[in-house]
Amino acid sequence: MSSPPHAPVSCHARRRRAIGALLAACFTVLCMTAAEAREWSSRGGTYPDAGYLGLAAWNGLAGVQVEVANPVGSVFIMAGGHADTGSVDDWEKGDRFGFMAGLRFLAGDGLSSGWHGTLFGGTLAVETQREDGRRVAYQRLGGGGGLGYQLVRERLRAGFTLGVAQLETIRTQDGGRVGSEFIPVLEASAGFRF
Repeated sequence: MSSPPHAPVSCHARRRRAIGALLAACFTVLCMTAAEAREWSSRGGTYPDAGYLGLAAWNGLAGVQVEVANPVGSVFIMAGGHADTGSVDDWEKGDRFGFMAGLRFLAGDGLSSGWHGTLFGGTLAVETQREDGRRVAYQRLGGGGGLGYQLVRERLRAGFTLGVAQLETIRTQDGGRVGSEFIPVLEASAGFRF
């Protein structure tokens, strides 16, 4: 008895799975941080962590970023808008608003200045095309990694990351296809401790 052929997975289903996996990874790190904090408090100490709220820009996506740092690294999530979409007539996939999430791993202490590696994912790019006389936009999900530096003071954390990301393949409204591609990524952020 043969199994029935599998239906092809839609682009939207792959997108939802990728977003879910990224958010699950960030949630897992937050839970691990909470478990480690409980262990520190059970030994009579206070777990050294810090939260930061500020602004960030990832290529053309700018918005508000929340970051939780600890001695190992940090986890962040950012929600904002794509800056380069002013004259779009129609959004075929996604919209002007996007998100980024990721993890930073530091060579030293995550609560002090130093170099770090970053894994990230989110709505990194917007592809625009002329279709039937209209400018149509397609939001593209991507993920990658990079190296950066963070400067930490008593109440401020500022940093940057240079990296590379791979964008998803998309199908356009007129049946065309925009293939997966690698893009350079530049991130800059600054946040105040809360």
